[in-house]
Amino acid sequence: MKLAIVTDSTAYLNERIRNHKDLFIIPIPVIIDDQPFEEGVDIGYEEFYQKLKTSKDFPKTSQPVLGEVFELYRSIKEQGYDTVISIHLSEGISGFVRTLTAIKEDIDGLQVIPYDSKITSVPMGYMVEKALELGDEGKSLDEVLAAIDEIRDTTNAYIIVDDLDNLVRGGRLTNGAAIIGGLLKIKPILTFEDGKIVLAEKIRSLKKALQRTEEIIEERRQENGHDLRIFVIHGNNPELAQQEYEKLSKKYPDDKAAFEKNAASYIDELKKLDEEFQTAFKDAKNKTFVTQHAAFGYLANQYGLTQEAIAGISPDQEPSPSRLSELKHYVDDHQVKVIYFEENASSKVAETLSKETGVKLEVLNPLESLTDKQIKDGEDYLSVMRENLTALKESIH
Repeated sequence: MKLAIVTDSTAYLNERIRNHKDLFIIPIPVIIDDQPFEEGVDIGYEEFYQKLKTSKDFPKTSQPVLGEVFELYRSIKEQGYDTVISIHLSEGISGFVRTLTAIKEDIDGLQVIPYDSKITSVPMGYMVEKALELGDEGKSLDEVLAAIDEIRDTTNAYIIVDDLDNLVRGGRLTNGAAIIGGLLKIKPILTFEDGKIVLAEKIRSLKKALQRTEEIIEERRQENGHDLRIFVIHGNNPELAQQEYEKLSKKYPDDKAAFEKNAASYIDELKKLDEEFQTAFKDAKNKTFVTQHAAFGYLANQYGLTQEAIAGISPDQEPSPSRLSELKHYVDDHQVKVIYFEENASSKVAETLSKETGVKLEVLNPLESLTDKQIKDGEDYLSVMRENLTALKESIH
């Protein structure tokens, strides 16, 4: 048996696993304001969260294009594989496993085993990692399936939602309920039940929700009577995830080696980066920076800065004379020296703004505009954020 593992882009996998010779990943289409993206190919999580804040319509996902799926399996067969375990996002969230089950007999010369992970993200990635590991060891198909069955059957997930806005936008909650929930500081704890996301508990305040989740972890530990593998996963909140990781590590010191954390491979680098930002801004007299539009509120909030957004200027469209006049007054009144764009402004716009207002144009990159060359050159979150820090120092000092 020559075994290949197929999964989709909702599985969290570290770089070592992603590059495994027997692994193939199907990107999940994401539609934001009617614009399609392929997760992990032309949109990453940083860009997704940024677009989530500003999109008119709530983002949607769809199943992969069947023609592309058939082409992938044809390619796998041509590479000499005869068996595929295809591990995917929970059937309670997506219908792709059902679709794959319906078409698997049409894939000639290849045994395809659709596998419903009943979950997503890091736990699903752990199933993929285990399947690859056992495949490398030459284990039988039954042994591989039994191992990932055990992971699936003993996995529990608890999700704390910071606010109810996205539930409203997704049609799961009325706006009135969201307002009441916000006033009462209700933090729902969600879980997976038979592969579907359901409400587990409603807790007042984030602190109490975290405490209750820690209690649930201990209850599961007592029930299972053996060590736990705990994953701390965050949705664009690495600082809180790190705090929770450290808290759980202290609570379970004997099990610390079994802990896994999203992006654990560069926790130390994230700490260093945070220290660099803290050091750069803590004694600054001016803590205000001016941007093309309000895209960096998260950065301002994290480090006690003030973001002033100027609407109506574009990196690729020359401002009108009336708009230039308004900008000149704004620059003079607020003594603005630098205006930050999200991407490189065209030379024409840059020359016009610089000439007419005397300001310098700089780039703050939200990781939406990394080119293929930048990625190949090793640019990533850390390097781009350090470039952002250098740019911000021109205003904040």
